[in-house]
Amino acid sequence: MKKLINAISFLILINIIKLFSGCGPCDCNIAPGTFDFTQIKTENINNAGRWHSITESDTLKAAAVAFKISVSGNDTLLSAYHISSFGFSQACAFECYCPIPFKPNQLIEDISIKTIYDLSDDMPAGSDITNFFVGYTDNYSNTSDKLYLSIDEILNKINPDMLYDTQTVSFQVYLKKEITVQKAQFLFSITLSDGRVLSDTTSLITIE
Repeated sequence: MKKLINAISFLILINIIKLFSGCGPCDCNIAPGTFDFTQIKTENINNAGRWHSITESDTLKAAAVAFKISVSGNDTLLSAYHISSFGFSQACAFECYCPIPFKPNQLIEDISIKTIYDLSDDMPAGSDITNFFVGYTDNYSNTSDKLYLSIDEILNKINPDMLYDTQTVSFQVYLKKEITVQKAQFLFSITLSDGRVLSDTTSLITIE
C-alpha cells in the first residue's frame, strides 16, 4: 500500500513539474487581421491652449483652427485570447491575452481639404486649401526641431509597412494661417489605393 501511495505521489509530482516548467512567455504569434477602410470621421480640436484636445464645441480661435481625422474599418474583428486551461495536457495553467494586430487592405494615397466658405482672397469658397495645413500623427517620431509635418509627409508616416492595434488610423491637421471670417466649414476627402474616396464635412464652425 505504501509503495502504491509513493508511486501515485511520484506521478503527481512529475506532472506538476511538467506543468510549471513549461510556463513561459505567451505564444502570441497571431496572424494579422486585415480590414477595409470604410469610414472617415472629423473632430474639432481645441488648439488654443498649451495642450490640444478634442472638443465638441463648434467655436474655434481664428489662429487655432485644427481637426482630428480618423479613417477606420467596421471594427468587426475583435481582440483574441489564447487560453491555456489547467490540465496536464497544456503547457501552463494561466490565461494569455493576445490582441489581434491589424493591417489595412488599402493605403491612403491622398488627403484633400477644401473650404466651403470664403476664408480669404487666397482661400475662396470651393478651393483646395490642403497646402495651408500642416499635420501631426502619433506614428511620427520627432528626431529634429520640426514640430509639424506637411500633408505629404503625413501620408508617408501613416502608410508604413506596419501593424496597428486597432482598425483606425488617425492624424491631426492645423491651419497655418489665421483667418478673419466669422464662420468656416471644411470638406475632407481621403483617396484610397483601391480608388474609393471617403469624405466628411466638418460642422459649421464659428470663428472668434
